[in-house]
Amino acid sequence: MKKIVIAVLTLGMCMAVGCGNKQSESEEIIGGANEPTTINLESTATGDNENSNDSIIEGMWETASNGWEYDGEIQPQYYVTFADDKINYGHMKDGEFVLEYSDEIDTFSTTDKGGYKVQATASNGTQYTYQSSEETEDILEYYGTWNEDEFGDTYSGSASLVRSSVE
Repeated sequence: MKKIVIAVLTLGMCMAVGCGNKQSESEEIIGGANEPTTINLESTATGDNENSNDSIIEGMWETASNGWEYDGEIQPQYYVTFADDKINYGHMKDGEFVLEYSDEIDTFSTTDKGGYKVQATASNGTQYTYQSSEETEDILEYYGTWNEDEFGDTYSGSASLVRSSVE
């Protein structure tokens, strides 16, 4: 009986060690938890970083879905910026970006074709991925998971981002 218990415990430990999350070589963990990273987290911005010049992805982005009307024009659900280690969601008011909330970026990597892959965690704990479309760098496709095997089941076109003409 003692040998069976030891065998079960040993098997359990081997499975726990062997089933860990393997990180691809092109991903970088922000903050350098496992490896050094090339993202500079030192910020010269103050406050909520929505106006930081330390963007990991330049420019203003917007959700593909329309959300509301302002001054007679239909607005996207959110305008989005990528500043420092945060994804900032907000709206435009009188030509200025107004921050509504931010999510933490956990990993950021670039693809061989010059696109991006950003994995973030929402305040409610939801993990999601933005990844450049294979057709163009001006579209970041939204997946409600970090697991690439589940991308097909968690893709959301309305939550995906397109590069905005608003600057």
